[in-house]
Amino acid sequence: MMAQSFLSEPEVKYLGDQAEPLSQHKRCTATFETHSERFKLPKSRSYEKQYSNLYFSRYMSARKRIMEAASSKWSLDQPGQPIMVDEILKVSQGVKAAIFGTVYKEMKLKPSILDEYHARENYEAPPPERSKYNSEDDSLILEDQTGRISLVGDALNQGALVTGVIMAVLGTESEQGEFEVEDVCFMQLPPAPPLPSSSEDRYVCFVSGLNLDAKAKNLFALELFVDLVTGQLGSDLQQKQMSQVVKVVIAGNLIRASTGVQDDLAQYKRRNLEPETVEHMREVDFILAQLACNIPVDLMPGEHDPSNKIIPQQPLHRCMFPRASKYDSLRSITNPADFSINGLRFLGTAGQNVQDVYRYSDSDSRITILEHILQWGHLFPTAPDTTCVFPYTHEHRDPFIITETPNVFFAGNQPEFATSTFEVPSGDSVRLVCVPEFASTGTVVLVNLKTLECTPLTFDGVVANGHGAGEAEAEEEGQEGGMDTMEDDEEAA
Repeated sequence: MMAQSFLSEPEVKYLGDQAEPLSQHKRCTATFETHSERFKLPKSRSYEKQYSNLYFSRYMSARKRIMEAASSKWSLDQPGQPIMVDEILKVSQGVKAAIFGTVYKEMKLKPSILDEYHARENYEAPPPERSKYNSEDDSLILEDQTGRISLVGDALNQGALVTGVIMAVLGTESEQGEFEVEDVCFMQLPPAPPLPSSSEDRYVCFVSGLNLDAKAKNLFALELFVDLVTGQLGSDLQQKQMSQVVKVVIAGNLIRASTGVQDDLAQYKRRNLEPETVEHMREVDFILAQLACNIPVDLMPGEHDPSNKIIPQQPLHRCMFPRASKYDSLRSITNPADFSINGLRFLGTAGQNVQDVYRYSDSDSRITILEHILQWGHLFPTAPDTTCVFPYTHEHRDPFIITETPNVFFAGNQPEFATSTFEVPSGDSVRLVCVPEFASTGTVVLVNLKTLECTPLTFDGVVANGHGAGEAEAEEEGQEGGMDTMEDDEEAA
């Protein structure tokens, strides 16, 4: 009964024009600008094209930047320095040179439709599903439009690389026809936008993985979050801090994945049943209505949400949210998303890119994977090999190439919160954020627009507990961390 009351419609006094003030603090505002036009699918779509066009488009789009970065790093074509070879087939044995191309990772454990077909035709057990498909027998190949060559050498971080990465390598071709790598180079990122010169704290709240359904068990923690961020909960200092939250970004997976129970029923039994997704989205609408009546909300689709499966996922239609869509403060955006708040650039996804790289690399740290993706300069390096993606052609440039350095680079639906910084060649730092799945962790993340410091808030069924990510390292050294405006449990209660 208690859980059902939490998901009741917002009271009239909070929704009407004569809304009663919940606290004496006024909600702060911020400027917003979207840069996600390149993620909108073209009106005339064709799914008959070969994916080789996408690889060629990616290579040609990144080629110039890769060559410039490699020339600067290795002083190519200078007297006494290595030469630049623009085609792999022109490599000469024993000559130190730099070559460019797309990585292909040969993996024996990678799922294959041919193996599945063979098992089905011969009444054999299908290949087992794995959480990771890397092994010690994996090998790397670099290819361009003319040919390919095997890569070897200790300078290669073979386990971390995945199919689809564009890079340059420096080395020599051996008598065995393999390229012995001495160094690697990726695209250089331009300088990031400068931080605003403001004396006031402003925050963006990131949450992901609500995983709502008719039997959701995280409703109490979710309602605590909604009440806190809308100013209906907490001490005066906490309400003041929450009034400085200028936007809530929900990074995918509003609803839980379908159980598939209805799919197993006969057609005549399903005729009068309401689809699971409709029931789940009704619960989401209740929550969004409570948020949107008080604070701007950006809504990204995720893997489980009723949007297109292929990347980029298009905005969820407002008709799915009859209550929340009454408010202009609710914005449905693409996945991936690229936008600016108060001049700061945010770029991120609902987490499919990090999850896929995790499967096909030896990296266990999600924040390290996020750093690698930014370093490689491509949002979805494993697409289209192991990630479903729209088959872009020569007429469309690969929209996932990172051409502008963000201030904040995030990924939703991660197992736990993590953050770090990545320094680009200009010396600017990019804040990396792994936004945890709320359903399993009860955690949201606040990003300070003035300092880019991250603060996780965990709702454990009592109150929100927070500590600054900037102080997380200090805590390991025995120092005290946390936000100045966050109080202890007793004071907040």
